Amino acid sequence: MAAGVKGLQLQASTTPPRIVGVVLLHPSFAAEEKMEAEDEEFSRANRVRWEVIFPDAKGRLDDPRINPMAAAAPSLAKLPGERLLVCTASGDPRAPRGRAYRDAVRASGWRGKVERFESENEGHCFFVPNQGGREAIKLMHRVVRFLAGH
Repeated sequence: MAAGVKGLQLQASTTPPRIVGVVLLHPSFAAEEKMEAEDEEFSRANRVRWEVIFPDAKGRLDDPRINPMAAAAPSLAKLPGERLLVCTASGDPRAPRGRAYRDAVRASGWRGKVERFESENEGHCFFVPNQGGREAIKLMHRVVRFLAGH
C-alpha cells in the first residue's frame, strides 16, 4: 500500500520498478467489528496478538496495518500495480476478511484487475506443511499463471 501512496524511495539515479501485480496468499486482516462468519475465539486471539505486536496502535484492530479497509486507511484505489490476486482457503477463519478485501478493492475505483482463488477444504497456509498436496499444487499453478500474466 505504501508504494501506491508514497511511491518507492530510491536513489535519484535509480529507475523505480514498476509494480505490475500483487499476490496476497492467505491475508490475515482483522477489525474491531467482528464479521458474521468469524468465530469469537478467533476474534479474541486477533485482538491479543495485535496488542502484543503494536501495543500503541491507534484504533486497535482498525489500525490500517491490520485493517486496510478501516476509515483511517489510505484509499484502496491507490494500490500499486495493474493486477491483484487474493488467495484464500475455505477452511481458514481469515478467509471472510480476505474476500471482503477483494470486494473492497473492486468497489474502490481501483483501475486494475482483481482476481481471486480459493482452495477448498483447507486451512490457513495449508500449503506450507503440505507442498505436494492436491490443493497446494492447484494454488501453486494459479499463482504461477498469475505471475506469467494469465
